[in-house]
Amino acid sequence: MEVSWMRRKDLHIISTGNFMFTADSRFYVIHPEHDPAQWTLQLRNARLEDEGLYECQVNTDPKMKRSVLLTVAVKSALKGTRFQSVEAVKEKAASVMQELSEKAFQHCFEQW
Repeated sequence: MEVSWMRRKDLHIISTGNFMFTADSRFYVIHPEHDPAQWTLQLRNARLEDEGLYECQVNTDPKMKRSVLLTVAVKSALKGTRFQSVEAVKEKAASVMQELSEKAFQHCFEQW
């Protein structure tokens, strides 16, 4: 069984198995040896241009696939705001994350 991750907006294949096809080092695949069914795509320092659908495909017959919607909201919610302290930034970010867990994150899990 081989698992691939693809970005839907440009049909760019990010990875197949543990092999990375992207030169963008912010992406990486986690595949624990103790769990052969787990293939996680992680993206560090997501940017607004990273938003969109990503697809996980398994080369079975018939092919299995799942789409995941990446929404980058914390940065855009904080953009253009002046904060008096690091604590104020943390509080606002935590507030935005709570909203996401109830709205955007739920939408992603419903797709699975």
